[in-house]
Amino acid sequence: MIETFKATSISIDEQEGQMTLAVFNEDDDYLFFQCPLEQKDWDNGVYVECNKQSHGGFDVVNIITIGAERLNITLKSPLFALPDVNGFDIELDCEPQKIRALAVQLQAAFDGRSAHINSLL
Repeated sequence: MIETFKATSISIDEQEGQMTLAVFNEDDDYLFFQCPLEQKDWDNGVYVECNKQSHGGFDVVNIITIGAERLNITLKSPLFALPDVNGFDIELDCEPQKIRALAVQLQAAFDGRSAHINSLL
């Protein structure tokens, strides 16, 4: 099953050695990615969470494709407590420069990791 929603906002934040990237809307739908800014020995991969903390997991992303109006994510394993979800199709109703910045930061977050990032921008 593919989870879908429309994101109207993008957040890119770097604090205390962590990068957090999020897409969300006013209805409390969200998907976020979090990882250390520099890979560490204790690094478990990029953490992904959807809509609540109990729906998260480390190193679960297989492929991300980001375009001017869509963010598609294919998972290699499910998020905790969402065993039937194998991906996300998120409509991006956001400012173009925010979408481009998200694409750049997704590339940085997954650089050297097992996921593949496709930017159509």
